[in-house]
Amino acid sequence: MQIELQAFEARDFDRLIGWISAPDDLHQWAGLIFEFPLTSEQLQTHLETAEKMHRRLYKAVDVESGEAVGHAELSHIWHGLSGRVSRMIVGDPAQRGRGIGTQMTKRVVELGFDEFEFDRMDIGAIATNEVAVTCYRNAGFRSVGIWRDAMTLPNGNIDVHWLTIFRSHWVAN
Repeated sequence: MQIELQAFEARDFDRLIGWISAPDDLHQWAGLIFEFPLTSEQLQTHLETAEKMHRRLYKAVDVESGEAVGHAELSHIWHGLSGRVSRMIVGDPAQRGRGIGTQMTKRVVELGFDEFEFDRMDIGAIATNEVAVTCYRNAGFRSVGIWRDAMTLPNGNIDVHWLTIFRSHWVAN
């Protein structure tokens, strides 16, 4: 499967909402910026404020089928300096573990380095989400460390595993 990034639009809301079926899914995907259940209204606000908040929202599309298979964002965009890859999800659980997330991550990094001319990019994952951490490492990110008690969720504090990649270390595949 080959992935390309396309602009995330209002017509994509229902698909993304369908991928987030439990509060834990929402926290894994978006931390604390949305409330469960995820709604079109929340996504509309997120989409409308994206430019002002220095975010770019994308759906990941299988080039062959045209089907959206995931979602990814670039955020905290400082042109020529740094950006953050955020809110990554491979939507269909049956598609996970096939390298789609790594490919999505590489496409976002490529976009950040090429279009926004970032010097570095960062990404964080809930520290216990070893699948996400492995995905980001496979895309070229290197661990910076663990941010202890980074978020307070309803079931307690969680740590975030922080990773980074520098333009000088990037090798596009």
